[in-house]
Amino acid sequence: MPSNNSIRKQIETLQNKDPKMSRVALESLYRLLWVYVIRIKCESNTVTQSRLMSIVSALFPKGSRSVVPRDTPLNIFVKIIQFIAQERLDFAMKEIIFDLLSVGKSPKTFTINPERMNIGLRVFLVIADSLQQKDGEPPMPTTGVVLPSGNTLRVKKIFLNKTLTDEEAKVIGMSIYYPQVRKALDSILRHLDKEVGRPMCMTSVQMSNKEPEDMITGERKPKIDLFRTCIAAIPRLIPDGMSRTDLIELLARLTIHMDEELRALAFNTLQALMLDFPDWREDVLSGFVYFIVREVTDIHPTLLDNAVKMLVQLINQWKQAAQMHNKAQDSQRGVSSGAAHTLPLERTLYSNVFHVVEGFALVILCSTRPATRRLAVSVLREIRALFTLLEISKSDDELAIDVMDRQSASILESFIHLTGADQTTLLYCPSSVDLQTLADWSSSPISHQFDVVSPSHIWIFAHVTQGQDPWIISLSSFMKQENLPKHCPTAVSYAWMFAYTRLQMLSPQVDINSPINAKKVNTTTSSDSYIGLWRNYLILCCSAASSSSSSTSTGSVRCSPPETLASTPDSGYSIDSRIIGIPSPSSLFKHIVPMMRSESMEITESLVLGLGRTNPGAFR
Repeated sequence: MPSNNSIRKQIETLQNKDPKMSRVALESLYRLLWVYVIRIKCESNTVTQSRLMSIVSALFPKGSRSVVPRDTPLNIFVKIIQFIAQERLDFAMKEIIFDLLSVGKSPKTFTINPERMNIGLRVFLVIADSLQQKDGEPPMPTTGVVLPSGNTLRVKKIFLNKTLTDEEAKVIGMSIYYPQVRKALDSILRHLDKEVGRPMCMTSVQMSNKEPEDMITGERKPKIDLFRTCIAAIPRLIPDGMSRTDLIELLARLTIHMDEELRALAFNTLQALMLDFPDWREDVLSGFVYFIVREVTDIHPTLLDNAVKMLVQLINQWKQAAQMHNKAQDSQRGVSSGAAHTLPLERTLYSNVFHVVEGFALVILCSTRPATRRLAVSVLREIRALFTLLEISKSDDELAIDVMDRQSASILESFIHLTGADQTTLLYCPSSVDLQTLADWSSSPISHQFDVVSPSHIWIFAHVTQGQDPWIISLSSFMKQENLPKHCPTAVSYAWMFAYTRLQMLSPQVDINSPINAKKVNTTTSSDSYIGLWRNYLILCCSAASSSSSSTSTGSVRCSPPETLASTPDSGYSIDSRIIGIPSPSSLFKHIVPMMRSESMEITESLVLGLGRTNPGAFR
């Protein structure tokens, strides 16, 4: 049995100023503790309590923000607490882990102690995993087996990814500790988000043109390490106190964080929720869409493209889950020899979230960049594939991709004669012309001379865009009242809400009187690059605006709509959190009509195009 003296000696050496000595002492204590707790199974309660208390006080001093010795791999501390928990779970939880996680601290006195909290959270997960998987006693610590190659042999530990429920916590004897750890996780996440989350998003002005290595230093580094541990712990642990919407918003926002590892962990967690948690899918998908609309602005095109790619991936996770479910159902039917097959709940209920995603894809189709438009087409196609896979019964609303594919040939036919393009495909195989064909169409300039053959809207558009952007004709044609608004009213009403938000966010970039542009030396080049996109948003808004907003009542999707921007008298723009919900056509007109006074010809022509496409229903 390790003597009192040997343990006391190692505890004293921990305080040594020489880091090598204190590290050797910790390694020795680590092994002595294993012998004492695991092999000998401790002593009487009082003696054991006293010994363990002296060790814990030395390693994790009460009231201190750090651990002793400093600059040591946190894994050793995790193992030490795991050994103690093997025989004295209550002591490990109440005397060590609760203290490390600041359990029970009031919000006023709660502060982030990154290293201590990192150890506390990791050890709780290790203990819970070990108990659930019935791992038995932890093996004796070794220095690691060195292979002939020079690599160290490590046993790969598989961690559980399923949420630890109240029932499972009860079974493994952790039900009295589990709720308090979840509450602590909630407090930690909120504080970290405020300190190193929101301020370190790549969309933040303070982070523009900064390198991650320069920003993730000093006090931020250990906090971001803790943030990584917290995010990796979800969905194993779901924070208690944070609403589902808030948690999804937090995870979505971390996908544009400066720290690459944190971005990957946040997206992995969102994917895990899509794959393994059916009741979260609708919230994750709609929450991610609302996040992109609100926070990934058009002045960050690369971030926007990446976010849309992630959305495609999340839909794919749902598809994958549905395929696995279908296979399981089929094999079950085989076993029960053709017994009655009941459809899963999500197949029989029509999910409104698909229309939310479709509405968002229509807004992304406003892009003047073919690569971004291609991503929007991918989103619409993935939604169709998922819709088919879930065997959702057809409703009054058609899928947007079906309508657009069906109408693409006739739309192309309306303007192809103005281009130098070969019309053979259209003549002999119109079915091969689909939305993808039109979205990719960017190379053929249109002759914009006065043209008596084409419908007026075709040559007006051709004139205004100087023949360089045929896509605008396709977009405005899809938005005619007899096309998308008639066949896909719900998706179009979401598109109206999202496009209006994006239009307002982009307006300061194109308005030459805006304070943003006043600071720039050359306003023409800065605003010109956004005018085409702003014009496309405007056409979508005017075409989709409707006096009735019943189809997108606020409760139809379990996520709040994006805030609407309010323009201020000095022609600045600000977010007005009070204006939440479905925007009205009158708010659109109040926003754009004053811009008719603009000195920019592109803006006034864009306004004429947009207002000329206004849905008559908006004036009711």
